[in-house]
Amino acid sequence: MSEEGQELEVVQLTVKLPDPIGQLVFQVNPADTVQDVSQTLKLISPTQHHTSFVLTTLGGENLVEDTLIGDISENSEATVILKEMPYTEKSAREHLQKVREIASLQLPLFYGTLNDISGLSAGASTYENLELGPVSKKAETSETEEKEQPELSESAKKGIFDAVESVLSVKPSIIPAQKPLKLAPALRSLHVSAWTPPSPQRALKGDLLYLQCQTLEGESFQITAHVTGFFVNNSSAAKFDSSPRKVTSANGKHQRPSRAHSLLTLLKGLSPKFVEQLDLNAKILSEQIQDVYSLPTNALLSNPWLVKDYSLQIPDLGRIEENYIVGGSDAADLFKDWNEEYQGSKELPRSTLPEIIARERLLNKTGFDFTVQAIKGAISVVHGDVTPMNPNDEPSQHVYLRNGIFYSLGVDAAGDFERSGGDEAARVAAVKDLDGVRCLNRLDSSEISHLCTTIVDYCGRRVICQTPVPGIFDEPLLEEEPVSKVIYGSSEAHTQLNADEKMSEKFKKIAEVFHLKPHKAWNLDGSQIKDVVTSMDTKGMKGTDGRDYIIDLYRTTPVDIEFIDKHYTGKEDSYPHRETVLRHEAVEEWWRRQVSLAVKQETDRLGEDSKEGDEKATIAVDTSAFVLNPDAFCLTDAPTPELAADLKKDEERVREVSKFVSEILLPELVKDLESSEAYTPIDGGHLSSILHRQGINIRYLGALAQYIEERKAFHKKAEEERLEKVKQEEPKETKDEGDSENNEQSKLDATPVLNVLDALFFVTVQEMIARGVKHVLRRSCISVPVALVPYVIAHIFNSVFGVTGDVEVDPLLAEMYGSPDILNQSRAQIREQVAREVYIRYRYTLPESWPVHSLYLTKEISRKFGIQWRDRTYDFTGTAPTFTADDVLAVVPIVKDSIYYSNSVDNIWEAGRVKVTKGEPEGIQLLNQAIEVYEQVYGAIHPETAKGYGQLGQICVDLKMGEQASELARKSFRILERTKGIDSYDSILALTRLALVESANGEHLNAIKLHARVLKYWLTYHGESHINVVSALSTIAIILQKVQLHLQAAKVFQKAVELSDKYVGDQSQMSGLLRFQLGQSLVTLKQFVPASEQLEIAANIFKTNLGPNDRSSVEASKWTSQLKEYISVMQKQGKQLKAMEAQMAKKAKKASPLPSKKNKSVSPNPELADKSVDEIMKFIEGEPKKPKKKSKK
Repeated sequence: MSEEGQELEVVQLTVKLPDPIGQLVFQVNPADTVQDVSQTLKLISPTQHHTSFVLTTLGGENLVEDTLIGDISENSEATVILKEMPYTEKSAREHLQKVREIASLQLPLFYGTLNDISGLSAGASTYENLELGPVSKKAETSETEEKEQPELSESAKKGIFDAVESVLSVKPSIIPAQKPLKLAPALRSLHVSAWTPPSPQRALKGDLLYLQCQTLEGESFQITAHVTGFFVNNSSAAKFDSSPRKVTSANGKHQRPSRAHSLLTLLKGLSPKFVEQLDLNAKILSEQIQDVYSLPTNALLSNPWLVKDYSLQIPDLGRIEENYIVGGSDAADLFKDWNEEYQGSKELPRSTLPEIIARERLLNKTGFDFTVQAIKGAISVVHGDVTPMNPNDEPSQHVYLRNGIFYSLGVDAAGDFERSGGDEAARVAAVKDLDGVRCLNRLDSSEISHLCTTIVDYCGRRVICQTPVPGIFDEPLLEEEPVSKVIYGSSEAHTQLNADEKMSEKFKKIAEVFHLKPHKAWNLDGSQIKDVVTSMDTKGMKGTDGRDYIIDLYRTTPVDIEFIDKHYTGKEDSYPHRETVLRHEAVEEWWRRQVSLAVKQETDRLGEDSKEGDEKATIAVDTSAFVLNPDAFCLTDAPTPELAADLKKDEERVREVSKFVSEILLPELVKDLESSEAYTPIDGGHLSSILHRQGINIRYLGALAQYIEERKAFHKKAEEERLEKVKQEEPKETKDEGDSENNEQSKLDATPVLNVLDALFFVTVQEMIARGVKHVLRRSCISVPVALVPYVIAHIFNSVFGVTGDVEVDPLLAEMYGSPDILNQSRAQIREQVAREVYIRYRYTLPESWPVHSLYLTKEISRKFGIQWRDRTYDFTGTAPTFTADDVLAVVPIVKDSIYYSNSVDNIWEAGRVKVTKGEPEGIQLLNQAIEVYEQVYGAIHPETAKGYGQLGQICVDLKMGEQASELARKSFRILERTKGIDSYDSILALTRLALVESANGEHLNAIKLHARVLKYWLTYHGESHINVVSALSTIAIILQKVQLHLQAAKVFQKAVELSDKYVGDQSQMSGLLRFQLGQSLVTLKQFVPASEQLEIAANIFKTNLGPNDRSSVEASKWTSQLKEYISVMQKQGKQLKAMEAQMAKKAKKASPLPSKKNKSVSPNPELADKSVDEIMKFIEGEPKKPKKKSKK
């Protein structure tokens, strides 16, 4: 078995404590280190008050942090001792921070550092609003038993009835996020005292810093942080006295503890209310599901676009002291050499699975911490709080260096993109460079180093944040030294070209992964010709740390020459830049198909040449024939005819791949999406994700919209031709009723292709509009002070959504900055700008009155630009301006990162999945181990971990492990809505999957509630005309049928039929199928006349669409005719019954004036009068013929 497949054992660890509880016992992995155990002890409740300690052996020997638990265990057991250690100034600050966190004076350390970059209600959840019932344990049943639905309890029925009523009456409305969990502080204040730092004399006696605390009882204490612990001193606000103070109780009769090794222990002794509030907070947390409030360690929480204003501030000096508490008096602890930390993590050993996991965890954590600091720095750059390194240059050319991170703006400062679009090209190239870094993370090569990279878009500015190459800012020691430190690739605006042999050799592996061709390149004037293995724009540098670095990865694939030739014309309406490179997914798919074709051709050739009895030949394909020149169409004229000829061949192949995207991948995608409403993109983010996975760039949105319209025309024509053929079909006589059912499958296809294409077209056009508005916002805000950005946002939104009205700038701001020019532009001018952006960037012409779905588009634009609006009712049809600047509660940064993602977890997962497919029992163990690795590398609250939970939940469904499947699917949804957004496509997909899992597990009420939430989403953002509204109603109705609640099923089917008739067509196959299902529900309710009507309409629809001989037509017709026969029989028997009753009444009148019980019970006992529903169904399906024959004999 591979390293990834090795099963980790478990060690039972006993930790002996200097506390009354004595010891703590829990299980750990042998691969865990002593440091991991220490971190765990600092987090769990029984030992969280210990922060300054070491773990020792029973013999008293201190354990080194990187010691593996497996190395100190015997027979899967290990014992260590927690030994309290003296504090240092740094560890005392860390302890203070921990106590503030426990006392709920601030959010935990991670989130405390993100207060200035996170928006309101970050990580909001709506899970509790679903009010799902608990996951019930199901007893194991056989396959035959599973088919029988258990009887619902009365409470379950009532719950379903209520849920159905809410489904039938659901109105479009935004699902509000729950108010973030906020615990009441257990102290009034706790912060560093004004007496800090200690004088040299007091520092010599062990004082580290001084604290001031006010308890809930209103008492104030001055506390000394000492090397031995914490004690109350005799200082006051005006007088310093470091001597220990004896603290008595309020009545003066008892002495309270005034010294302890832990500040938390000391505070518990000083304040009874402190203990009470901690217990109350613990109780509140215990009643909550941990996933809805826990904070992530390696992920950012999502910011909702619509939020309540929970901006109530509590005065707390500790917040302003955060930099001191975290970084010390000189802030030295805040500074990090991010590059060295990241490269050092990359170079850690990875020979065993524990080493691999530890390395990947550190890489992911380091990448995330870098991203957090980069975001904070980028926001400071935009606000003007960082001094540029080149203050004399134009502001757009400024670069910055802060805390080991290099910041630049997304502009063409060096002139490298002068020929390909200038600033627009540079802006796009930054993202392509980031994509290249992500690919290198997956490659994870140890021979070459790359830079940590993050891109932050904030208030219209793009800030590129990178770790600098070591030594890049060092001045040359000698005058003759070259200014450029680039030893591979082009530099100095393409006037210089280098190709260091050693660097080229190291780049070869990267080139192979990207399917790049080694080729010759030359500088701008052709005076330098070099052999390169990557694009000449990809640069190699030698750092002063001895490492080789690869930078500028924006050209790791060739340009999309077909798009460039058509749309980058140099005219006014030209595409804005020439940096239109192909996506890696497109190149990879083209390469895969070329290799597959070559293998097939070679196989066929060998098959023709081989003779009987020959050994099977080995198939060898030269994949070097399918590599691409990344510099094709980017070089100047070739210096020699030979080079020109070679370049022409390379360009032909690159053009082939470019056509592959527009002529193959795009049509294939549309044909796949039109095949089912289940594949319809939920929103613009979902559509973008689908396009990217297929290798299609966003610039093809216009082409996508045009192709959708072509497909609609094609399907309309094809449907007309098909219906014409159906009309000519003559009905056939069947000798046996079973023939039509058994021998031929129905051609019924209830997927309304035109409606599916309409939904796809809607999302595509709205996405272009949303992106067009985003670009107008960006361009309008880029030169506007941040304080005026809300006014610009409000004015542009009012213009886009058709509302006129001026936006008044605050007089003080107007006096200081003036009024932005954009506010003087009319609604028509701004809408014209949006339409122009759509045409230029996506080559699509919007109609004069372009379609705007207000709520949907507001959400899409806000998520793309980072706007958080006040949660109130917005009137999009009134005469007053819809939006005001005060409605913009926050603008949050949009972040693109290059954080490292685990390769080992994917390998373990794939190994487990394969084994599960083969039915091997260890497969599920490997999948569980993969989940553990997800949690170790990413943390519990992370979208990647949520994805793992969701995938394992799906596998559990297939393995009939319903309880585990529901738990995992719920967990996946809870995490995704907090990390991706409560109305993001990830959350809606997770919600849909959860509904299917709950239904499969027999939790039908939960399933209906979940489908109802999804239904509400479609109604709110897309309207009732969206095809998935009908699909959601149909799904709910089928669930109701399954649990024998046919009255409710009929109601929901009726609603689905109404919408299908209205938006899909009353003669559509979907309407026919829904009416057929509705008719079946009505039959079970013994509502035979309306059932007959619905079934007859369904039969006619099927005959019109499928012909009279299709199985669906025959079956619906049979149901209709036999149901009519049944109704006729019942009507005749009803008449007979009435006649007999009349006769009996006459006889009874003659015999006696009072009716007798016997006479009352007299009945003709008709054949079907007392039949059960099942027997009636059998009659309709054609089984009562035999009894009729018997009755005639």
